[in-house]
Amino acid sequence: MPATGPDSSHPSEAGDRLAAAARRISRQQGTYALVLACRRPVETVVGMLGPVRLTNGYWVYVGSAFGPGGLRARLGHHLKPSVRPHWHLDYIKAALQPIEIWTTTDPVKREHDWVRVISGLEGASRPIAGFGASDCACRTHLIHLRRRPQFRAFTRLVMTRANAIRQNTDVQNSMRCWHLDSCGANGIVPSTTGDRQWTTFPIY
Repeated sequence: MPATGPDSSHPSEAGDRLAAAARRISRQQGTYALVLACRRPVETVVGMLGPVRLTNGYWVYVGSAFGPGGLRARLGHHLKPSVRPHWHLDYIKAALQPIEIWTTTDPVKREHDWVRVISGLEGASRPIAGFGASDCACRTHLIHLRRRPQFRAFTRLVMTRANAIRQNTDVQNSMRCWHLDSCGANGIVPSTTGDRQWTTFPIY
């Protein structure tokens, strides 16, 4: 059974805002990181993976969306309840609060690079082996952090790694990140830092 949802005085309102945010996400294909807050410990069973325990703090799920509908379709699925769980995330997402989404529309899949980068953030750990990683060599695609991860720190590490492996500069400069922040409106607030551009989707 999927985990039960986090405490909320207005669950339907939050669901509506998440749905509205999902409709604003690009239909382009790409890679994403979904940042989720865990307010209290959660124990549940995740399909064939078996029992898992989620501790307080923040969890980041990394994936890619290269199928029909691209990022909008995949993240739209992640942001709504799952009656019939399919992906590992479907079993736990109801117990967690989505607070940010980081994406890139780079045509090259970056999920494995992103897993390595996020795993290198301060306070990161990977306690649930195999989560979201059934078809790859990664230990897991779900990373736990004691403190809320910072988008700017993440992008700095991404660029450091790209430079270390001499990644094509054009590919680096084409990376666009959309940051979904937990504020109290429904609009889109574009923002830029140097040659990096992301879009804020306020939903709370």
